[in-house]
Amino acid sequence: MKLDDKTELKLNIKWVVQLVAFIVTLVYGYAKLDSRIAKLEHTLDRIEVEMLNKPQDVKQDTQIERLERDVEKAQDNILKILSTDEDC
Repeated sequence: MKLDDKTELKLNIKWVVQLVAFIVTLVYGYAKLDSRIAKLEHTLDRIEVEMLNKPQDVKQDTQIERLERDVEKAQDNILKILSTDEDC
């Protein structure tokens, strides 16, 4: 095959339209994925900043909740002990 200024290329218009549609679909899909990833990264950054600003609060809240559960268990145990002493 010889390439020069008289070389001709025959293309089927149906194939060209399908190829263009396929490329447009790929570009659109890539853009949508890229925007979703960027949005998720932004959300993750925001959450990380919030967590860095409140680590002591979260830790203290967790400790308070655990202590409240422990106090409730202790109160239940005291009530059980008192009720069994009264039965005797």
